Amino acid sequence: MFLMYKNQGDRSLKQDILELLDDQDGYLSMQEIVNRLEYPTLNAVKTTCKMLQEEITQLYDPTQMELIISVRGGVKLRRDGVYFQALSENEFGNSVTFNMIVFLLLERIVVTSELADKLYVSQSTLLRKLKRHKLLTDNWDIKITCSDTISLSGDEGLIRFLHFLLLIMSYKSINQFPEATSSRHKAQKIMDYLQVNVHENQLLQCVALVFAIDNGLEKKRKLSPTDQTSAYFKYYEYPAKPDFLSWSNEDWQFFLLVLYFTDFDFGRTLIQRKDDCQLFAAERKVFLTTFEKRFRLLSSKEADLLLDHLSRQLQYHAIMPMNKLVFSSFKNQGKKKIAEIYPAFIQRFEDFYLELEQNCETFKKAPYLKANTLLNCIQLIPLNAFSPCVKIYVYSSLSSLLVGNLQKEIQTELIYYQSEFVTDFRQADLILSTAPFLEPLKKNQYLLQISASISKNDRKSIHSRIQTIMQEKQSASLPKKL
Repeated sequence: MFLMYKNQGDRSLKQDILELLDDQDGYLSMQEIVNRLEYPTLNAVKTTCKMLQEEITQLYDPTQMELIISVRGGVKLRRDGVYFQALSENEFGNSVTFNMIVFLLLERIVVTSELADKLYVSQSTLLRKLKRHKLLTDNWDIKITCSDTISLSGDEGLIRFLHFLLLIMSYKSINQFPEATSSRHKAQKIMDYLQVNVHENQLLQCVALVFAIDNGLEKKRKLSPTDQTSAYFKYYEYPAKPDFLSWSNEDWQFFLLVLYFTDFDFGRTLIQRKDDCQLFAAERKVFLTTFEKRFRLLSSKEADLLLDHLSRQLQYHAIMPMNKLVFSSFKNQGKKKIAEIYPAFIQRFEDFYLELEQNCETFKKAPYLKANTLLNCIQLIPLNAFSPCVKIYVYSSLSSLLVGNLQKEIQTELIYYQSEFVTDFRQADLILSTAPFLEPLKKNQYLLQISASISKNDRKSIHSRIQTIMQEKQSASLPKKL
């Protein structure tokens, strides 16, 4: 979530607690939450859970979402058919930092005393927050100056892009936008001109970008040849600017370039790299070479698709390099969960990215690029590709047909793993039997007695044993320490 963070490791405790509870079937005690998250105090967790309970009660119907706090059981989140968007919007609305930056992006210059009054804080508090939150100036050519007035200046393309990001992350309906009717009409007219069909969510993204551009022009701020975005206009082919737009050609190219490198589905084909374009040629070459060395050779079609995505990501990074603080606001728990289930894949990825960093400066200290590189790899390589194979033997004293049926049922539980059914129990890592299994087990073999109908508890036990087997195999494959 953009601009929504707390002091502890630049992460939102509310968000971390919600994500943790959302991944649980039952209750977690307050102390378990502390232990899992590692950084907060018990008192901070208790206070935050109480705040979340009050906010959820206020914002959601109990049938949609409910946070239950039990003196004995702990904390449990129930959620059905909704996500945390209302909570995010509520957090935005109550955030002094968020609203302060909204006003600055919208007005570009504000009277300090008037802004403090609007935000219900003292001038000293407002100025202290501005000094503490150097979010806009770190890594970017944007300046905030403070005295009797607070002004925002610098790279106009970057300011517009930042405004655009803020808008799409804070407004979830076009009608919420200031001057929604005129911005919507212009955005729809542009999409019709480009012959691109967009649904309402995609149109909202266009409206946000149109509004950010028009707002800059209204404030008499023009794109400069020295802006980050302007430096990249020359590398692409653009459709002609429509006559109905009063924008400059640079404004039009900025609009199309942003839709291109943000990688929205409808924006990917609006512009094309020029045939002789050597932009990011070194990065593309190093990436492809290292990928094929660490993972596998790609077909020409696969390589083209990979490099197309990579080019957009490199363009995004070149225009708006995200520091660690900003990127943490977009964090998700995807990589952590993948690492828990597929540690071999993540280790292969980390080795790959380390080599990338060693061979190409662009990829160093670039959390946005690293996160997207992981997504690129997942698109091309099965997550279980490097996981050890677990061999399973299924036995039933009733009939061979039942064994076949059990294997089919169990197969649905094995989608996360590399697995193989064997006909000789001596080759198996895991033996599943519907009756007492009388043969003695070898070292490192596991036996589970299961129901012929495979209950929920059986499924949990199967997952647990397979994970244990995989961990043992992965540990055994690691080189011995001297």
